[in-house]
Amino acid sequence: MDTGGSSACLSGEEYRRWLFGALNLEPWLRADVQSLPYGSGSGLENPAVHGNGYVFCVKIGNSPEPWFRYVPVDGNWDVLHTEDGETVVSADTLISLRVADPQRATAERRLPDDVYESAFNAWKVAQESVFSAWKALTDPNAFQAGSASVVSGYLHASDCERRLPRKGRPDRTCQPSAEGAVA
Repeated sequence: MDTGGSSACLSGEEYRRWLFGALNLEPWLRADVQSLPYGSGSGLENPAVHGNGYVFCVKIGNSPEPWFRYVPVDGNWDVLHTEDGETVVSADTLISLRVADPQRATAERRLPDDVYESAFNAWKVAQESVFSAWKALTDPNAFQAGSASVVSGYLHASDCERRLPRKGRPDRTCQPSAEGAVA
């Protein structure tokens, strides 16, 4: 990734392949990553992304699949809200991976105290988003014939995909889909 273009074009499979290669090239890196306690984090500036935000990788119970959430924030590191007062959060994995991509292995890591403290508010938003989606996916009523089960305010992947703030493009925020569809 140090040499090759924008990560916006990468798919989840390409990210997995890149990570697999990095972990296999550096045996110590695999051990370091696997020994990280839950709740570990780091701060970085991604030159491809305009604006501030937090990316969370969430583990649910014994499920091997990670869930990702991107919570954009304003210049004071406060969580963004829609005009209706709903918190803004993206459930799109590729958006999260793109925002969390440092662009190069030597990127400076930093997490000032105010950014660290504000992460807890963003984490609460991410938790609520994951929990809401999990409830919808495990609701037995959602699987009954003729049932229209939706999650109010949940973001569909397409709602944020083209609205991720980038340098050189106008700021836009992710908006919940009208149907409240689950991505």
